[in-house]
Amino acid sequence: MLKSSLFPIMLFLMVSITAFSQNWELPLNKDGIKVYTRNAQGSQFKEFKAEILIDASLKKLANEIMNVENYPQWCYKTIATKIFKREENKVYFYFLSDAPPIVKKREAYYCIQSITDEKTKTTVIRMNTVQNSNPIPASCVRIPVSNGIWTLTPVEENKTHILFEMQAEPGGIIPSWLANLVVEESPFVTLRNLRKVVTQN
Repeated sequence: MLKSSLFPIMLFLMVSITAFSQNWELPLNKDGIKVYTRNAQGSQFKEFKAEILIDASLKKLANEIMNVENYPQWCYKTIATKIFKREENKVYFYFLSDAPPIVKKREAYYCIQSITDEKTKTTVIRMNTVQNSNPIPASCVRIPVSNGIWTLTPVEENKTHILFEMQAEPGGIIPSWLANLVVEESPFVTLRNLRKVVTQN
């Protein structure tokens, strides 16, 4: 009887601990940008979501995010990008990112797609890695998995709320603590630079 009566309590505690571990933390909140992080399920690397309110139209912001050739100007640590295929509202491109001196540069092949809800006018832009058989340069490691979502919601005619989410497996040999160091910095710098680009042009 004692064991059976304890089981529901133990089950409740296990569920509660799991739910709690999935809660977002807010380690960075400055300059109008909030960055949340948490441990990604089934991974030793953290995922993030970040939000910002930008004084620019949704269309202008969506166009900038879809303009992948311009990423080196505002996307965190981006060295180069190159489009290799276009398909309706999809763009397939190559991406090269810088890394600390002790770590190889990261490269990836992505597909980015934009979809707008005609009722809410919200635009969702998904950016996911795709398989590619091109050889990997000796100076690089190919990112095996990276999934990102930009959710753009119009607040006013020239004011847009952005929610930027991403989870990635960097590949290669890299300590999780080192990779997790940039989880806060990466979205913060990216959103700050994006705001600067669209408000100055």
